[in-house]
Amino acid sequence: MLKSVFQIILIVIIIFIIAAVPSMFGLKELNGKHLIQLHPEALIYNIQSFFHSIKEGTLGTYYINGVPHPVLEDIQSYTRNSSLLLFLSMFVSLIFSITFGVFLHHWKITYVFRWMINALSIIPDFIIIILSITLAIKFYQMTNIRLITLSPLADTVNLTFPLIILCLMPSFYLFKMTNSKYEDIISAEYIRTAVGKGLSRPYINSRHVLKNLIPYLTGDIKKAISLTIGNLFIIEYLFNIRGLTIFIFSDYEFQKVVFSLLILFAIAAICYLSIKIFFILIEKVIIHE
Repeated sequence: MLKSVFQIILIVIIIFIIAAVPSMFGLKELNGKHLIQLHPEALIYNIQSFFHSIKEGTLGTYYINGVPHPVLEDIQSYTRNSSLLLFLSMFVSLIFSITFGVFLHHWKITYVFRWMINALSIIPDFIIIILSITLAIKFYQMTNIRLITLSPLADTVNLTFPLIILCLMPSFYLFKMTNSKYEDIISAEYIRTAVGKGLSRPYINSRHVLKNLIPYLTGDIKKAISLTIGNLFIIEYLFNIRGLTIFIFSDYEFQKVVFSLLILFAIAAICYLSIKIFFILIEKVIIHE
């Protein structure tokens, strides 16, 4: 418990430092040359300004097409969009990985998925995202069916296609890990004993393999969430999704940047706890422990 509290405090401190970095550097002209100057005192000033803005009930403004908007008026809807993308992408990836990595491990379609994922995993994430946008545009030109909305003037944004793309990255990671651990687990002596007793494959997968796989999944979930948040930044920016990252990429203000990062951290923590509860439910319902 104490270790977790210390980690949270450390992460919050790092967030404040990262958010203050742009304001800690400046240019000074000296003898016709521009020199970079470090202003560490800007960190203290920004922190004081942040808490003052919270006390005053304002977190600054952001701009869409040159029109200013108060952060507090839109923070709820933007948080909902980012939360929806993160939660759904993580749970879809988990369910996909467990279903095809464990229960349908020996099906032919799983071998196809395994080959496709191994091939696509060598491609950087941002290239996959850019290619997906290109394919969506080509698809619209051919069928007149809109999959994405790239215009910042649009009142509503279709989250379905960005969600599918966001699901790919954690799915690749979790499926490969699940597949690898499945091979290790089924080679164990107690699994061979269960097979020798005539127990069915679904029973062995649910009662023995899944039981021993969950600790590995739990250990890798933090990394999967981190990867997903990294791609969330790219997807929200490229797809013009009105999520929390708009406060980070728009005109720099320390208050809105640090507040957005703190909310993203809170969303990630809640997502992690939700997945742990999901694993507990699996143990109670499927594994019957």
